[in-house]
Amino acid sequence: MVDINKIDSVEVLKKSFGSLKEAKIEIAKILNKKVTANSWNNLYENYIVAKEEITDINMINSIEKLKKSFINLKEAKEKIARILNRKVTASSWQVLYDKYVTEDLYFKDKISKYIFFLVELEGKQQLEFLGITYDYYCDKKIAEKWHKEMVKLIHPDRCKHPRATEAMQALEKLYKGMI
Repeated sequence: MVDINKIDSVEVLKKSFGSLKEAKIEIAKILNKKVTANSWNNLYENYIVAKEEITDINMINSIEKLKKSFINLKEAKEKIARILNRKVTASSWQVLYDKYVTEDLYFKDKISKYIFFLVELEGKQQLEFLGITYDYYCDKKIAEKWHKEMVKLIHPDRCKHPRATEAMQALEKLYKGMI
């Protein structure tokens, strides 16, 4: 039996097995799971290269990390369902990421979260939670872009949150300090 831990390239993988079909069968036995690769590269990337086992949803900090952590969308949904201990339904990687990975257990939506950060927090803590760095104060374009995005979310003409007006005032005060 081949030691897959010693396979460090696609070339070594090819030399270790007679055919792709044989490689898939043997690797499935070694890993004790179904192997569905359609090329040597796919087999190497998805089954040989060590993947960090995702045990907590907070281990995923980007959609790229989500895609790299699982073989396919189906596996990702199954494992995330086990982690969250509830049913997971998503038709794409983006939906899975938006709906289950970045979900917040304390706020009903992103807008409520930002409004809370603007009206209830102050100083360094507020800046940290809003993701504002020193760059926002040094680069007017970065500050403007952030400001426009926030206005789209919390402006009282668009947002029906009861504290939208108050949040908008806090946003303007914060933004004026940047520019």
